[in-house]
This record gives sequence, structure tokens and C-alpha cells, in this order.
Amino acid sequence: MDPKHMTRTSFCDKEIDNVTDNDMKKYILDNMNIKTNMRYDMRYAKIFNEQYRKNLNNPHILCLKSSGTPYLLYLTQINDTNYCFLIDKKVKDGYTYPKIFIVHYRFSPELFQGTLFEVELTRDKQQEWCLIIGDIYTHSGISLKNTQIHDRMNKCIQIMEEKYIDDSFCNVCPIIIKKYFDLGELETVMNEFIPNLPYRVRGFYFIPLKTNYSKILYLMKEGDYKKANSKNKKYISFRIIKTVKPDVYELYLYNEQKTTIHKHSYATIPNIQTSEWVKKLVDDKDECYVECSYNPIFKKWAPMKESFGADTVIDVK
Repeated sequence: MDPKHMTRTSFCDKEIDNVTDNDMKKYILDNMNIKTNMRYDMRYAKIFNEQYRKNLNNPHILCLKSSGTPYLLYLTQINDTNYCFLIDKKVKDGYTYPKIFIVHYRFSPELFQGTLFEVELTRDKQQEWCLIIGDIYTHSGISLKNTQIHDRMNKCIQIMEEKYIDDSFCNVCPIIIKKYFDLGELETVMNEFIPNLPYRVRGFYFIPLKTNYSKILYLMKEGDYKKANSKNKKYISFRIIKTVKPDVYELYLYNEQKTTIHKHSYATIPNIQTSEWVKKLVDDKDECYVECSYNPIFKKWAPMKESFGADTVIDVK
């Protein structure tokens, strides 16, 4: 590929090549369509509604949808050179084609004859990136459209164990394989598996064992999402900001991705001792954080002591 078709960009806290030339993007997407018969904007699953409920009477297994961004990981050759492309499944407003990044994962050469994975790029609770393989469409140019999901995921596992070299120098971020469950394990997944995951989840994919049936995506309602993803912390750290009124303070939390901070509520100041140390804290420092406990009487959070950073909205049930 001509270097003028690319620019260096920051991605997953690393510098990688971003394909910026529209003609080159079209060539890559056409190449993928020819080799795999797949388009970048295809839906992986249909959003659940009541008319699909009866479909679940047929055999299905389930996996989790992370809160990350869906991508395609495409291995191909261009001018006899192996390339691994990470292709966004959505087009940003004002653009003609999706973002396409060149990532240097070390897969075996035969996979570059046309291998296509469904993946999710997510950031975990420690702000570390990972790429989650959830499915595979083609393997070395061979379609897996009529291959059952168990066999497709076994193929993914085999690839990662036998045809992939984990190289932290080349990897833009680690690759992991999504875990699948029987429908009867749903309660265990909710109560035991999800709370121990390093990343957050948005819902469930129901994957049919019959390949001619549609996959179904159930997105969690807000209450279920918070229940599943919350750390259930007894104490929460807020950024505290004074107002023009005495003993009235605003409390702020980060958004889920920790990129912006938003007002959550007002603090309750239960006694004179709290009033005095909080006033001194906000008077002495430009940016203050406090650890709070929930006061069920006033239904507000009460500062207990100084802390050194804010939690996220998802930490508060």
C-alpha cells in the first residue's frame, strides 16, 4: 500500500496506521466483499422484540455483548503483502466509508487468504484495551455460513492456539475469545460471571444452533445494566464543588468511559464537624475529591474523608 493512503494516528494508546484515502478504503471493502461475501455494515443480530420471543423456543446458546464498539477483523493480501485490517462497522457522520486501521497481529500466513472475524473493541474497568472475538465468518477464504456456532468458536480457539503468536510489541491490544453459555446458565451468568468480568456488558446475544435462523440481541434496560455492571461499592468517591450557598456542595462522577465528568447530586452535610473539614478542603484546593457514604434518611451522599479521584456513574446503583 502507498504510504500516502495512510496517516499515523493514536489508537488504543498506541500509534498505528489509519487508512484515510477513500479509493483505498473502497478497494479494501470490495476485496472483503469478493473474498468473504460480507459487507462491513451488515447487522450481526436483530434487536429483540416480542415477535422474536417464539424464536427462542428453538435451540440457542448465548454470549455477552460488551459495552465496546463492534468491528470486523479482516486478514487479506494486497499485492502479495499480508494485511490485518480492523474495520469499523459504522460510518461517522460526514464520511463516505468507515474507519479502517492497519493492525499487526501475527497470524499464520494461510489465514491471509481471506479470514474474517466479528469482534468488539472494549476498554476494561482499569482503562486497558482488548479485542474480543465473538464469531468468525470465513476461514482462509472458506465460508463458515453453514457451520454451527460451536464449531465456529472451536475454529477461533484453534486459530488462537495454533495459528497466532501473541506479541505485545506488535499487538495494538490483547485478543480474547468470547465465552458462550447454555440458556439454562443465564442466572449464573448474571449473578456470578458478569460481576467478575474486567469489562462492562450491554446485553446478550442469543445465537441459534440452526444456521438459517437469525441471531438476536437483547439489550439490557438501564436498571438491569447497572445491577449487572455495578461494583456494588459501599463508599463512592465524588468530585466536590462548592456553590454560592454555605454547606451546599455539588457532587460529580465520571461517565462510564471516564472521559467526562457530570453532576450527580448535592451532598448532605450531617454535622458541624463535616461542615468544617469540607469547607477547609474546598477553600484550600482547586480540585477536591471526597469519599462518601449514603445517608438513607436524607437520601443523599455524605462526605466522610478526602479521596484522590472520582468513581463512575456505573458504580452507583
